[in-house]
Amino acid sequence: MISKICGIVSSASENRVIVDVDGVGYEVHVPTSLCNAMLGKKGERVILYTYHYLQGGAGAASAIPMLIGFEREVDKEFFERFITVSGIGPKAAVKAFAMPISRIATAIEKEDVAALIRLPGIGRQRAGEIIAKLKGKVYKFALLRDEAPAGVPEELGDLEAEVMGVLLQLGYRRAEAEEMIRKVAAKGRAIESTEAFLQEIYRDH
Repeated sequence: MISKICGIVSSASENRVIVDVDGVGYEVHVPTSLCNAMLGKKGERVILYTYHYLQGGAGAASAIPMLIGFEREVDKEFFERFITVSGIGPKAAVKAFAMPISRIATAIEKEDVAALIRLPGIGRQRAGEIIAKLKGKVYKFALLRDEAPAGVPEELGDLEAEVMGVLLQLGYRRAEAEEMIRKVAAKGRAIESTEAFLQEIYRDH
């Protein structure tokens, strides 16, 4: 299983990037937005977090190994949730990611069918299935920032520290994260998990 690739961008076109790793070129399928970014990074070293699967099904004689790459681990996490929707395979999902993940997640949480059907290959029925399967489960990703994520604090102790780590990974500055956490904590509600805390932040966002 290939979970990460670090190498030089050799070429990028049509949702595919060739990454040269010590003389071996790996073809990696990527979302449209990431492919556009890779066009400007030819010759540069990049790290892609990859989802590895067999197109055609495991065990099939004609199965082809495929790699789908993402710039951040959190993007890959959202992708893995997205493909749990019946009828959406990895290849179809990566083509559908034609807008930032935060906007897709927001559309799901807000039951915005009109936004979802603008994604390539997603019709009205499929949009409804996506909402039915994922609503209430992707609000964390709706908080994603489009810019590169900040560093995660080294020490994670109590619940608020864990929430801080997630927010920094999602791309928020420390001061922003602290303010978001403070607002939720000020409500005085008993929150027992990171997911529940993030859901409260999303509701206030």
